[in-house]
Amino acid sequence: MAFWSEFTFIVAVILPIKAAFNSGFCPSKLFVQCHSRLIVQCSCPPEWQLWENKCYRLSSSTHTWDGAKTACQDMGGRMAAPRSLEEMNFMSTLARQVDSDYSVYIACNDKEVEGTWECDAITAQLRSGSCHSRLTVQCSCPPEWSLWGNECYRLTPSLHNWDDAKTACQDMGGKMAAPCSLEEMNFMVELARNVDSDYYAWIACNDKEEEGIWECDGQEGSEPFLVWDDGEPNNNKGNQDCVRMASYLQERMDDGFCYASYLAFCVRRAACTHSLIQLRH
Repeated sequence: MAFWSEFTFIVAVILPIKAAFNSGFCPSKLFVQCHSRLIVQCSCPPEWQLWENKCYRLSSSTHTWDGAKTACQDMGGRMAAPRSLEEMNFMSTLARQVDSDYSVYIACNDKEVEGTWECDAITAQLRSGSCHSRLTVQCSCPPEWSLWGNECYRLTPSLHNWDDAKTACQDMGGKMAAPCSLEEMNFMVELARNVDSDYYAWIACNDKEEEGIWECDGQEGSEPFLVWDDGEPNNNKGNQDCVRMASYLQERMDDGFCYASYLAFCVRRAACTHSLIQLRH
């Protein structure tokens, strides 16, 4: 409530003719501009969790990176990329609540130019005052494992049929690997050549459940990445249900008898640490 008297006082008045102040008489009746504290209350749909003013959740099933982007859009959102260590820590906590041994995609890739990483809706640098920070990730693998991206790869030390190879990879703390791209497959080929120049090795793809319907571990819900050699898969003798890579195939794949004994590609998550490097202009 405002009080005034019959005495004349000088006050500031905003005139409509220009954005400026002028003096006025207190007894004059004018409109007044008020301000108050804005209180914003945010809430999220079921199964989403609030952080700051955004809602987060994990996809309900596994996808390739491209499939994951579509899955997020189908749920009314988009794939997330953290803008700060605080946001990344929140996302890590959220993922651990779903799966303590999680591996989760974020909206960053270097598909366009190798080594030039782009993240959806953010730049590669986080700005703060007169400085800017770069988020760095350092990953490492146990002995006898080789690092590629944020994952570690190795071959089994002995030969196994396809089913036993899956178990052997699990016993080593990982799982049987299936490449998702040419770059990943080329890395695996070089890894195998360093072990045995005349190698044969299983990957985590098969059509055991339904002939001709190939499934690869970690690529459920999307077209599996399979680069067949000429004339393959041919289901020789009606019983070739597991996928192998071999030196003679170069960067190609072949269907094989699941009972045959080969090496196998294994993969596990790398141990990664995140840090911010402060860089001054």
